[in-house]
Amino acid sequence: MTNAANQNRTLCLELGESAWLAESDGQFVELPVVRQTNGRLTEESRQRVQNRLKELLAAAGIATGTTALCAIGARGVSLRRMQLPPARAEEFEKVLSLQIEREFPLPPAQLAFGSQRIADGAVGASDVAVAAVKRELIEDALAVLGGLGLNSRFTLGVFALGVAAGGSATVTVLDVGRSCSELAIFENGVPTAVRVLPWGTDHLGGALPQQAGERSADADSLERLLRGELVPNDWPPALAGAIRNAVAELAAHVQRASSGRRLLVAGALAQVSGLPEELSRALGDGIRCEPLATGRDLFPTPTIAALRRIDSRGERGRLLELRPGGSRSEVEIVAPPASRRWLAIAAALAVAFVGLRYAGPLVRKPALERKLAEAAAARAELPPVDQELDFLRAVAKSQPAYLNALTVLADATPRGARLESLMLNGRGELTFAATLQSPQQGNELRSKLLDSGLFSSAVIEEQSPTPDQRQAKIRLSGRWRTSPDVMSPVVERISTNPPATNNPPSRGGKR
Repeated sequence: MTNAANQNRTLCLELGESAWLAESDGQFVELPVVRQTNGRLTEESRQRVQNRLKELLAAAGIATGTTALCAIGARGVSLRRMQLPPARAEEFEKVLSLQIEREFPLPPAQLAFGSQRIADGAVGASDVAVAAVKRELIEDALAVLGGLGLNSRFTLGVFALGVAAGGSATVTVLDVGRSCSELAIFENGVPTAVRVLPWGTDHLGGALPQQAGERSADADSLERLLRGELVPNDWPPALAGAIRNAVAELAAHVQRASSGRRLLVAGALAQVSGLPEELSRALGDGIRCEPLATGRDLFPTPTIAALRRIDSRGERGRLLELRPGGSRSEVEIVAPPASRRWLAIAAALAVAFVGLRYAGPLVRKPALERKLAEAAAARAELPPVDQELDFLRAVAKSQPAYLNALTVLADATPRGARLESLMLNGRGELTFAATLQSPQQGNELRSKLLDSGLFSSAVIEEQSPTPDQRQAKIRLSGRWRTSPDVMSPVVERISTNPPATNNPPSRGGKR
């Protein structure tokens, strides 16, 4: 396929208030639209437009991913000249967004905007033209064209007319419509101002003399004039006067909006013989008024002709395009129905993958619950070991420390003593009877018991010598501290350094 054939695959659209006009590969379709009170398309109208465009794309053989070059009106568009500080190419968009956020009443996210460099300023600064419009004004086109898998690119119709005219000199472009006109001023091929003028071809009819009850001959002549069937020499006097008055009104609007020396006229006014010349005379001051040649005869409107001419020449880069959010990338494509089906399949597989991860526990849950119930029943049948263990621990904790008392008593008893009787009870009472080597050992025994810290009292109740007068019998009573928490230094010493042997000493040896 040749390059020209590839270029013709581009879809060109003119988005009007009451109708959209689409062209591709020489095929045209007019799409009436119905709008809500807020200016957005109704859902029924949007669906109908999408279906008609789908038929046009199928007939023209246009596939997904094709560019849709869209022209919108100048109403609601703000074009400002800004000077940006020096910035690297990769930072230009960020700097531009910051400047727009400061200059415009809406944030960049709610706008569709674009820029073109006019000239380089001082010290690396850039003089740029920035056009912006509310994003909601192109949302319907984004949704419709994105649903068809097309890349939407937006510009103003009057901008396309100026670029299609070619040249780089300062020029003013006037696109005359039925109820209003759009005017744009270009400097070095870049638009620097845009205006909507309250004048259209309907004003020609409004300037005619009115005759009550019947249609005037001048009105019929005006229709013939707009169809190109009348030349200036054939204008009736009343029609000629009405045309001069209406064109003078248009000239006043143009003079207030532009000071250029060259005016290119497009639209209905450019197709009427004699009207551009009449406008030149009304403007005066040597301003040249010329019809804009865009190949109008081959296309339904000058704007569509200009878009096709720009596309065929490969001059899209000269257009000031409006991109949602100011992104340099093309508008994100909404997945067509086939892609959405694959997305649904992928989502279902993802859900199945996650579900299988948790399917095992859900399936095994009844069996696990049954095993837990059996374990609880078996545990209930076991003897109350925990309760008995707690009881034994409580008994052990509350039991008097008999071993501590015996340890202190054994350490305090002198060598050679013979134990006669010993009584210790849980109430802390002590009764001790023994035969000692001498009466003095009884006092030593009593002193050691009191010094140990474990005995609170010790009294020798009875002391008598043995029949051979060589030994003494004593009976001692006292009270001792039964709590296991009371620790005697004697017990700590013996626990730390136990005796080397438990065997009794040999006869004649030391104890």
